[in-house]
Amino acid sequence: MKIFENIVGQSEVVSILERAIQESRKSEVENQEMTHSWLFTGPSGSGKSTTANAFAAALVCPNNGCANCVDCETAINGSHLDIEILKTEGLSIKIDEVRDLLSRSATSPSVSNWRIILIHDIQRLTESAANALLKAIEEPSERTIWILTATSSMEVLPTIRSRCRNIKLKILTKESIVKLLNEKHQVKFEIAEYSARVSLGDLSRAISISQNPGAIVRRNQIIDLIFSIKDSATAFKVASRLNELVDEEVQLVRESLDHKELSQLKSSFQGSGRSLITGKTKEIKVLEKNQKFRLTRLKHELLDRLLLDIFSLFRDIMIIQIGYQNNLVNIEKLQLLMDFAKFNSYIEINEFIEQITNARVSLKESSSFLLILENLMNEIIKLVPKQ
Repeated sequence: MKIFENIVGQSEVVSILERAIQESRKSEVENQEMTHSWLFTGPSGSGKSTTANAFAAALVCPNNGCANCVDCETAINGSHLDIEILKTEGLSIKIDEVRDLLSRSATSPSVSNWRIILIHDIQRLTESAANALLKAIEEPSERTIWILTATSSMEVLPTIRSRCRNIKLKILTKESIVKLLNEKHQVKFEIAEYSARVSLGDLSRAISISQNPGAIVRRNQIIDLIFSIKDSATAFKVASRLNELVDEEVQLVRESLDHKELSQLKSSFQGSGRSLITGKTKEIKVLEKNQKFRLTRLKHELLDRLLLDIFSLFRDIMIIQIGYQNNLVNIEKLQLLMDFAKFNSYIEINEFIEQITNARVSLKESSSFLLILENLMNEIIKLVPKQ
């Protein structure tokens, strides 16, 4: 099925979905291969959203996912009449959004065999929204199929998880990412190899790094800042600078998207002949509120990515300590990594990696971003090799 040709490194998943598509053409939905509710899980960049979208397209395509017909094209670009999509740019998916979706899910399909309800990142559902979704999944309409995505099944309400077929996508290999960047995106091998290596299996980030020289510069800045820590004074300075680097990235998005969206909204008012009072119109207030949520979520994601870059350093140090240097992420910093490996015990490095993991969890529960960074940078002081 051509619709799955762009799914990288997930051949087992594709086989499962192809069998399900074949079974979906039969009269009964519920059988060993096909069910009415699916949960796609996998780490960031594994392709779960792309795979879920392709599966939805194949279900509504009369040719089992040919990738060339109107149904496939409209399904992929999000305009198909029988596919309802919910994806938030904010920190959570609220009950009003789910209720609005549920009201549309009960109708019969218009032009295909199925009505598909596709919800991305359901780990962001509020408790009330999750309970509303559960009721719909428990009592699905006859021709409705639910497709959900999440980073991990453990972040999904158990009662929802138990009613779905879980399709777990694996972390992509460096080799598969390099091949895709090199062949499909025409990225030079050296840049493709670097991007695949430092992305830690995240395809979307690898693509972003390979096409954005500024991303490589920022990552190198982060690594150099970590290795510049010597004492409390430099630790606090580094934490502050890391926070500034993230804010600078957020500001770039704000400048490129927020102004454009506001201008488009104002133009739509003028085109309709309606009066516009800047800052007073309800639609503008809603837009500004949504933009604020988006920027907060973006900062969460960028900080988490920064912590993953720091994690990659200390993961490399542990690998050196066990005598295996053929799979290092930050090979350009080999001598510094070796200095840390000699000065610290395996247990000390492992404990710091646990602190990085705890910091990533704290990001989801707190907005004290700078404090989280300061605490983590001060812990690095204990690990700095003494002259």
